[in-house]
Amino acid sequence: MVLTAAQVTAFFEGASQMAIPHNTRVQLQSEGMTDPGDLVDFTEESMAVISQNLRRPGGRIPDPDPNAAAGATIPTPPFILGAKSQMRLIAACDLMRYYETVGRSLSVTNIKWNPVIRNFQDQWKALKSRRKDEEVKVPKIGKALPVMKWSEAFTDFLHRVVGIRMIPLAYVVRENVATARPLPPLAQDSPHSEDHGSIEEEMVEFASHTHWLFRNDSSSVYYHLEEAVRSTSYASSIKPYQRKKDGRGAWLAIVSQYAGKDKWDSEIKKQDDFLHSSQWKGQNNFTLGMLVTQHRAAYVSMVQCAEHVDYQLPNAQTRVKYLLEAIKCSDAGLQAAMAMIRNDDGPAGKLNDFELTAAYLLPYDPVAKRKSIKGSSDAHASIAESAAEVSSTSTSGKPAIGKTGVHLRWYKAKEFAKLSKVQKRELTEWRQSRNNKDEPSSKRQKSSGEDSRDGVTRTLVSKLVAKELGDMKKAEEKEEAKDQELRTQVIAILEEVKASTNRNGAGASVSSNAAIESSVLKSILKKAGSKP
Repeated sequence: MVLTAAQVTAFFEGASQMAIPHNTRVQLQSEGMTDPGDLVDFTEESMAVISQNLRRPGGRIPDPDPNAAAGATIPTPPFILGAKSQMRLIAACDLMRYYETVGRSLSVTNIKWNPVIRNFQDQWKALKSRRKDEEVKVPKIGKALPVMKWSEAFTDFLHRVVGIRMIPLAYVVRENVATARPLPPLAQDSPHSEDHGSIEEEMVEFASHTHWLFRNDSSSVYYHLEEAVRSTSYASSIKPYQRKKDGRGAWLAIVSQYAGKDKWDSEIKKQDDFLHSSQWKGQNNFTLGMLVTQHRAAYVSMVQCAEHVDYQLPNAQTRVKYLLEAIKCSDAGLQAAMAMIRNDDGPAGKLNDFELTAAYLLPYDPVAKRKSIKGSSDAHASIAESAAEVSSTSTSGKPAIGKTGVHLRWYKAKEFAKLSKVQKRELTEWRQSRNNKDEPSSKRQKSSGEDSRDGVTRTLVSKLVAKELGDMKKAEEKEEAKDQELRTQVIAILEEVKASTNRNGAGASVSSNAAIESSVLKSILKKAGSKP
């Protein structure tokens, strides 16, 4: 569309557009800035030079003073180009180059400062910042990233790397060299179409491969490819393109040989077969969550394949039915949950939502429940168990367990200190009984796996056991003394009660007094934690 003279004037001089004074705009024409399309040739650096020229224009003009002599002149005054106008002109220059890159013609609506150029300015700043600061690692082919999945990852990588033309390098490897025409209409208040959603995507789709800087971007793609396939069997595929550094040719060679349509067809058939034939019986350590993860991964892989070959993806209800049919476990709780899902067939029901179904089923997984119970049991047992030498074992080869629950084996000092008193006592008695046994010398010898550290550990444990025994003996003697003192006090109190009764002439018999004494003594001693 060709702009009229009035529209051009409004673009440069309008207060809501570039806001350039008329005299300055006339002077800009001498700088080659006549039409908005001329801004394609100007950059931020050249705009700085123009600004300097406007401030010092040079030349002279007739003196406007009426009292001045005839023919008098004065220096040409500076032309005004405010900071706001200069900033808007720079943004407009970038916009014009963008429109030229994608092949979009100018119109009154797509060169408005607010909101079109402002929208573009924000996106352009973000693109320039990413090109300057972001360093993205090249995805490399390997066991963790086979060539088909790598091809997807490498394309994503190229979308993140900005080339010399300020375009993501993905435009080099797009499927079609020729771009579609005409371009889709612009989104409202945007410099790009609704279909593409950003200036980046639009440039990737429509930037020309005939531009003189395309070869530079293609070379960058080649160097990234070489790094990705280095030291692999795929390196030979890009060798023919090494001399010209033809990144696009190297990419197409790898894709056609290792990620062509036949490979995607094979992959989608493999995943489809899995969804139809997978079975889960819940009889081993393979949890229901793992099955759900496999079904989810298979669907994601099929979505990727569908981008390269024609295939009708299963809908949400079909995915849920595949999962339910794969479950062959007879667990009552799980079967009841599956029945609930089959009955919940409304538009927002579980039968039409794979993730909702998965979240509902997982709490009923019998394998996960068994693992949870076993895990808690193992954690409880591991409190007393350690990696020390097993000195006494049951018939199954595991450490024997005493009456107090202690594992009858050798303990390190820190482990022994954590045992209760009754466990320490039982362990000590067990060790003493083993030391008193008259075993053959061959059995008393150390096993081949023992070393000098075992002797040190046993010495430390022995010392700790002796100390514990001494402390326990002192504690028992102290408790016995307290019991004896308590008995003495109680008997003295009872004697005093008996004497008082006799003095008062009570008629209680000797036998009844004895019964009272015995009852009171038992009660007091019971409260004191002792026995009469």
